[in-house]
Amino acid sequence: MAIYAHPDDESYSVGGVLAQCASDGIPTFVVCATRGEVGEISDPALASPENLGIVREKELREASRILGVKEIDFLDYVDGQLEKADANEVVGKIVRAIRRWRPAVVVTFGLKGVYGHPDHVAIHHFASQAFHKAGDEESFPNQIREGLTAYAPQRLYYSSPGPKSALRQMREELKRRGVDFGWNVIDLDQIGDEDDVITTKVDVSAYSETKLRALLAHRTQMPGGKPFRNVPDDLMPSFLGKEYFIRVHPPVHGSAVAESNLFEGLP
Repeated sequence: MAIYAHPDDESYSVGGVLAQCASDGIPTFVVCATRGEVGEISDPALASPENLGIVREKELREASRILGVKEIDFLDYVDGQLEKADANEVVGKIVRAIRRWRPAVVVTFGLKGVYGHPDHVAIHHFASQAFHKAGDEESFPNQIREGLTAYAPQRLYYSSPGPKSALRQMREELKRRGVDFGWNVIDLDQIGDEDDVITTKVDVSAYSETKLRALLAHRTQMPGGKPFRNVPDDLMPSFLGKEYFIRVHPPVHGSAVAESNLFEGLP
């Protein structure tokens, strides 16, 4: 189960793993807190401020179809206001989704929310709390009375944009080739994680084209498919072909990259 704040968060954070799971016959689910109603509009012909939420919902459904996601659950909060929502209510909605779909693995944003976006940080906290409460029968007992049963997922991961060293290397290679990806104004030290906190690196290069198609389905957020259309074809597998995670529960001890699969060691 991938739990994120906006349409498109799922594709760039964990799109490769979602596609890989679908290919392996593992059911996947996306919980999206908002419909991205106040996001930018890349082309006025695609949407207006009045209908952007409806359009972005359709974009997420199309991206999810491409990735093979089984079900989507919108929590119906307003873009840009998630941090002001009632925490108990949001956590309860996520707990309900976990108890209904019973995922073995839950993935959400890390503490920084990639670059500090308030909605990203908020869903990080809400999803983390829900992960731990879903298996507690005393939490949200109304759901138990309705027929749901307490359920504790086996693992919680925070998705990472990648280790700082890899992000710097990719930026330098794009710069060397004269490719403008917009990273000149992005502080990689802000969005990346220290190399030694990354616990899991998943090779999803076989699904990089699928992930790209899912990203491009979010048309209102990517004018002309940019910046991803700017990346040379030979770099695309390495650019989109690895996804990084920090395993939070149960914790990983020892060396940094200890896993190559979110389900490694699970029955």
